[in-house]
This record gives sequence, structure tokens and C-alpha cells, in this order.
Amino acid sequence: MKIKYLIFICCLLLSLQVKAQPLILGTTSEGGSAFGTIFNKNLNYQNFNTTHSFSGIAGSNPIYTSLVEANNGLLYGLTSKGGKYDQGVLFSYHTQTKVYTTFIHFNKSDIGAEPKGSLIKTTDGNLWGMCSVGGKNNAGTIFVFNPTTNILTKKHDLSSSNGSAPFGNLCQFNQKLYGMTYQGGANNLGVLFSFNTQNDSFSKIIDFNGTNGQNPFGSLILANNNKLYGSTYQGGSFGQGIIFEFNPQNDSFKKKKDFNPSITGSNPYGNLLQAQNGNFYGMAFLGGANNNGSIFEYNLQNDSLKGVFSFSSSLGTGQNPYGNLVELSNG
Repeated sequence: MKIKYLIFICCLLLSLQVKAQPLILGTTSEGGSAFGTIFNKNLNYQNFNTTHSFSGIAGSNPIYTSLVEANNGLLYGLTSKGGKYDQGVLFSYHTQTKVYTTFIHFNKSDIGAEPKGSLIKTTDGNLWGMCSVGGKNNAGTIFVFNPTTNILTKKHDLSSSNGSAPFGNLCQFNQKLYGMTYQGGANNLGVLFSFNTQNDSFSKIIDFNGTNGQNPFGSLILANNNKLYGSTYQGGSFGQGIIFEFNPQNDSFKKKKDFNPSITGSNPYGNLLQAQNGNFYGMAFLGGANNNGSIFEYNLQNDSLKGVFSFSSSLGTGQNPYGNLVELSNG
């Protein structure tokens, strides 16, 4: 796939059709009134609009987060700061009326705090997410929010032994949610875990140990072969991160490829994207020809990983991407 067909922005984006006009909507962690913004851009024209500025008390600094559309048509998101306790909020946003509503004020001592990932909508219409700190063990929490009743319920307290400090979001396969933590586990290098939504049971599946990757920032994705794929920020043969495969049907884990700084880029923050051609794409924070980061491609069929674009600050193409790629319906 040619790179010109991939839209990449350091913010995390949501592609929607609004009033028959294709829009890209997203958030920035700063700017606006200093606490971040919600913005949209019309793909048919050059219009770029800031539609909401975060204010602090109603939430601020949405980081590593994208917006998700609930069954009621509203967009929901998370901020890592702001709110009554300055520990983040859960909010909704109406794209037509531009009404912003804060529902939940996170706090460390109870439901968790400082979420640094996105909500996901499960098949029952509920929204699930994680906090990076707080809860009973101050290691983060897993929670569910019902957009019909506007009630949030903490489902699990993470711990240092079973994984702590999650940055990404959850991924659903059948009746289980799968996720990763940046720290915790047997080696304090993060874990891969599952959470059964039917009986609220948590299971640590993989302890990252360096060789099989360590310290994942991003999230798992469900590929078209019903396997989960992800990357880690560090670890592997070069210490610069890996791509791995996890089969949720038999809990088997395989390291697929190591990031090699000069060839593929290194230290991926965001998520993988499986494009229409079946290949995976993502962005590396460092490495590439200029050590400013790269766009990489992983070919599942021949198990090859290569860099396909190197960012360059001197050439004005940007550097050090944190976010994810988005593929539009036109490829």
C-alpha cells in the first residue's frame, strides 16, 4: 500500500460520516485554552475547526485517547487530567449541537484515576476502559460505563503482581476482554491479560520479560484471522520493541518480529492497523533514516517487517509520532 493513502496525525482519530460529509474528528492533549481540544476536518475541503476547548474543571489533557461512538449517537472519551480531583474525567460530545457533558470525575482512592487510553464499545453497547493509577492497589483499574444509565462500575483492581499502569485500551474477543499493562507482572515489564465479562474474572496470561518484549504502550487489535496482534515499546533482540501474535483460542503467544532502528524504526507507541490489503501498519517513535521515527509495514503472509517512510524534522514531515494510523473507506 502506498503511504499517500494513509492519513497519519499524532492525535488519535475517529473517522465519521456527519451530514453526508466525511469528517475526521480527534483530540489534542494541549492547545485551545491550554488544556486540549476536540477538532474536526472536512476531507472534501480544507476546513479545520476546533469545536471544543477543554477547560480544566470539566476535564483536561486527553492523552493516548480517541473518541468512540455509542449506540445513542454521542461520542465518548477520557481525559487524564482535570475534573473535580484533577485526575481525569469521562465525557460525551454531540457532534451536531457541540454540547460537551462530563459524567464521571475519576479519583485514585475509589474508581481509579488518570486514564491514558480509549473507551471501547462492547457488543452489549457498554463502554469499557482502564485507569492507569488508583484503585485499591494504586496500580490502575478496569471499569465499565453504561451510556444509557450514565453509571460507571469499577470491575477490577490491578496490582503490581498481575500488571499495573495500563496505557492502551481493551480489545474484545467473544465474551472476554484482552489488554496489556506497561508495568507490573513477574518482571515489572508489563503483562498481557484477559478479563471475562460474564463472571468478572481476571487472568494474567503473559509476563513480558524483555526477550519477548517489554513495556507496551499501545493496544491489542483483533485481526481478520481471529488472532490478536500488538507491539511493545522496548525489548526483543535489539531492545527497541517487537511485534507479537496472540491466539485467544489456545492462549499461545509468539514473538513475530524485532524492531531494528535503522531498518524498521524503533519504539512504537501506538496501535497496529490491519489495512484492506491484509498487512499491518503502524508508527515508530524513533529510528528510521533520520532517527525521527517511521511508518512501518508488517506482512503477515511472509512474516516480514520493513520501514516504508522515515519522518524528518529538517524536511518538515514531522517527527516522533505517538498515535495511530487510520485507513478510510477509500483505502
